[in-house]
Amino acid sequence: LPGFQIFRRPVAKFYGFYLFFILTTFSIAFHNLLHVSNKYSVYLLKSLFSSFAAYFFISIIIIAPFMEFSPPDEYFRVKELLLNSRVQKVLVLPGTNGLNPNYDRSVNYYNGLDFTEEVFLTPVISPDPTTNSLNMPHKILSNELYFDLVKGNSICNHLKNLNISHIIVRNNILQNEATLDPKLLIQALAKSTDVIKMPNHNSFDSSKLDVFKVSHNCSSEILFLSDIESRLDYKLLSPVKIDLQIQAKELPISLYFNSNSNSNWKLFINDQSDITNSSEVNNSTIADMYNNINSINFSPLDIRFLFKKKFNYAMHKLDFSHRNEWTFNDSHYKNKIINLTLFYVPQAFFYLGIFISLIVLVLLAICRIYQKNDSQLSLSLQ
Repeated sequence: LPGFQIFRRPVAKFYGFYLFFILTTFSIAFHNLLHVSNKYSVYLLKSLFSSFAAYFFISIIIIAPFMEFSPPDEYFRVKELLLNSRVQKVLVLPGTNGLNPNYDRSVNYYNGLDFTEEVFLTPVISPDPTTNSLNMPHKILSNELYFDLVKGNSICNHLKNLNISHIIVRNNILQNEATLDPKLLIQALAKSTDVIKMPNHNSFDSSKLDVFKVSHNCSSEILFLSDIESRLDYKLLSPVKIDLQIQAKELPISLYFNSNSNSNWKLFINDQSDITNSSEVNNSTIADMYNNINSINFSPLDIRFLFKKKFNYAMHKLDFSHRNEWTFNDSHYKNKIINLTLFYVPQAFFYLGIFISLIVLVLLAICRIYQKNDSQLSLSLQ
């Protein structure tokens, strides 16, 4: 359900903090309502409680509307195709100029939140012009890719920099002044030597979706080192947690992570890494992570990263780039194996919010039971 996307996207965890704060406030207000004798105080608390409740539900409806909508089966079949072909990141064309996509009759003329990322279960980007949407680093590069593709130029370097593994062209988007004709994009991709059109195997309707896989020469890893002689092994545990093992042959050396530059990504020493030798390493992709359902789990124990010591021997370069970069300079780590965990720290605050809300609810329930028993005892004594 689109309305529950705030629980699933790491970048939207602050909505989760807001939700837990409101729920906790509601619980305290309701508890107070039951134990205030002054009628004016009761009216005041009821007014505050009603205002909070109305504001909460209205904001939820505006931010992420609940609606009955079922994407066409073709999208779910394409999802299976992507997961079976080691998808990393998907570029969805054509761009919609920062507006919600407007579909044709095949999707009941749907015009609203873009559901592709929720269906494909993979990172999805689009080349929306930055003048009408957030000026994020990957938007700038995807725009350059878009223009070079239309001009017939090579897009290989753009695909590498953005860590794109697949390109999908939607033929069921209604064309307007904000969108380019999908047929022109399909023709341009068919002429390009940087991508290969994937056969549909009668599994989905290619009149609605065309899928192209990036050629091996133009693909890249989600994590890589600046020195090709050094060793890097990694395992994607979840969208916000990656175990990695580094053995640097030369220093200084840089570790690159193909995700928008963000100071919330932190490196931690991993003393209990399950990456013990090269034969056990799974240099996994996004597809491997989602195909293994046990790897996408609710991990409240990750709250420990709020208190765990960070790995301070690598400088995190923050320069509004399309990727994160850490530079290792300490000669102590040359030719030594370093076990690390790359973690998105706001996820830990999300778990902390859950714990605080649960503790408050439990305490209020205990107080309510105690007061009820105390009242019954007083009545029996009278």
